[in-house]
Amino acid sequence: MTPLERALSHIDTQRLDKLLIDAVSVYSPTWAEAPAVDVFVRFLDTHGVPYTLQPVTAKDSPNRRENILIQIGPQPNRILWLGHTDTVVLPDDELLEPSVEDGTLYGLGSADMKSGCAAAVEAATAIVKAGIELRGGLSIALVVGEEEYGDGCEAIPDSALAPVAVVGEPTNLTPCTEHFGYLETELKARGSRAHAAIPEHGANAIHAMLGWLTSVLETRRTGEDPVIYNPRGIKGASPLFAVPEKCKATLDAHVPADTPIRQVRDTIDRARELALATHGGCKLSWKEEFWAPGYRLDNDDPDLAAVRRSFRQVGRTFRTSRFRSHSDAAALAARGVKPIVCGPGRLEVAHTPNEQVDLEDVHEAARLYTAMFLSACLE
Repeated sequence: MTPLERALSHIDTQRLDKLLIDAVSVYSPTWAEAPAVDVFVRFLDTHGVPYTLQPVTAKDSPNRRENILIQIGPQPNRILWLGHTDTVVLPDDELLEPSVEDGTLYGLGSADMKSGCAAAVEAATAIVKAGIELRGGLSIALVVGEEEYGDGCEAIPDSALAPVAVVGEPTNLTPCTEHFGYLETELKARGSRAHAAIPEHGANAIHAMLGWLTSVLETRRTGEDPVIYNPRGIKGASPLFAVPEKCKATLDAHVPADTPIRQVRDTIDRARELALATHGGCKLSWKEEFWAPGYRLDNDDPDLAAVRRSFRQVGRTFRTSRFRSHSDAAALAARGVKPIVCGPGRLEVAHTPNEQVDLEDVHEAARLYTAMFLSACLE
């Protein structure tokens, strides 16, 4: 029996399902990840998988926030698997209790991305229980803070990094070797107040902002711009029966790796000029709040050979795609790591009331991750 066959024989899908359901059953939004961290720590303690807890915030922080760092095998590390234990905030009118129907798990964090975390932990557990001695280091990091600005990933020590990483965001287990960049901006409009019945005597900041945003979005509809724009928030109102004089909006841009950031800035500026042409009584301004560049890996890079080989070992095709969202992979790339995004679940259901993951896909992820880890660490 080969080492991979031995490890795969130790994967316990019932154990994996229970870990995932336990993790999804607890609420762990960014800044309050401790309940999910505790679920994974209890599992690791029970099954004898070595780990350390890395504090991410100061000891006097009101919330305990820790990364889980798993290290198996000797240094230096040959592969890093990275996932996050936090979720987005749950709206008040949505249910928290997970449910399983016809082999599908529903619940916050099921796809994004507690399923990936559970699959990677099960893969590590199977390797430990099979008694396989690795020749190179395997590093697994379950981090906090990804759904905000990635402070957990930024805190990972250099000693936990590796030349290649796998980031378990939901991709339907399709390996993504291109990762979009992400720009977050704040747009402001300032007009002038007038009585609501005679708006022509004022300058409506909301109207100007809508014109500005519409012009930006039109560039995507007409095919002029490959960037994905999303107005994520808009706020503008008058407590009086009057024309609103202020408006603020948050505009996100997901940017293909080969699109220069200046193209995005030019699009926003051109749209601003168009809005000013019809709303001359308003002042429009904007600023960048956050920018994370994208990247593209060479699919034939020798450093990716172990990951490519692992797909063949479990009967899958290494057919790559693009990851259109932001993730901690961008921060890893900025630190010189080559990250492939690949995890169970579908991105289109993440952050929605219908978030779900097929449990068989999670089982397949555990098998694939096991092959990745052994392919990289037994060479």
